[in-house]
Amino acid sequence: MNTTTQTHSTSAPEVPSEADVLRANRIIYNRKTLAEYDQNESIFTPERQAQIDSVLASLAEIAPGPRFVDVGCGTGNLLRLARAHFAEVIGVDQAERLLAQVKRSHPDWTVFSCQSHRLPFETGSVHAVGMYALLHHLKDPEPTLREAARVLAPGGVLYTDHDPNRAFWRFHGLARKLSSVGRRQSFGTDLEDMAEFHHVYSFGLDPKRLARSLRSAGFTDVDIRYRQTVNPNLRGTRGAVARTLRVAGRLAPLPSLFTHFQLIAHKGQ
Repeated sequence: MNTTTQTHSTSAPEVPSEADVLRANRIIYNRKTLAEYDQNESIFTPERQAQIDSVLASLAEIAPGPRFVDVGCGTGNLLRLARAHFAEVIGVDQAERLLAQVKRSHPDWTVFSCQSHRLPFETGSVHAVGMYALLHHLKDPEPTLREAARVLAPGGVLYTDHDPNRAFWRFHGLARKLSSVGRRQSFGTDLEDMAEFHHVYSFGLDPKRLARSLRSAGFTDVDIRYRQTVNPNLRGTRGAVARTLRVAGRLAPLPSLFTHFQLIAHKGQ
């Protein structure tokens, strides 16, 4: 669960444009170092890394070929793990300065700077696409999902993960509105808020709506898997809530009890 507690005390914010959101993400992630980026306790834990690795291994078994592309690759978490399962692994991200750091640290890696809805690959030339913690940074994820459908070969597979589940976060957002009228969650600055668009402005993404978009783009067998993100450093009330949610989710697996979701979709033949 997100641990940020700062708030803005101004009136309801103006919703930024798509161009503003893209620009904010590019600026924010170009400012980060590799070490700063990899400090997210809800991603870089042995338990989460093992889970991601298991998903990538299963994708390699069903993908129609050896080429894996990580869209929004950041410091290369999926790239590191996918190299054990795919013969060709490529990363793309719009933050060119962050990618330059990645390339210096891993000169044998293949990375490209581009936007997620304009990938530098020929139609049908990719066999698996990963998008980890990407979709909630996009005001409108649909162009990126359509672009994934374009580059994937028939039978190719798409994997998205670590996006906030609207069925859970809408209740969190309602409680926040009732307790502090006119405020919104803040990641520190207006620029960071824009970069975390669906954490701040929409209280998460609806995976069922995304599944409909994927089917319209040519995907079949869209599998929605809900999960609770685990931050081992949560303490006090937040830690107790996280533990309660995990137990409740096992007893009654309702979508509204899970903080995040992943999607696995197959492109039609």
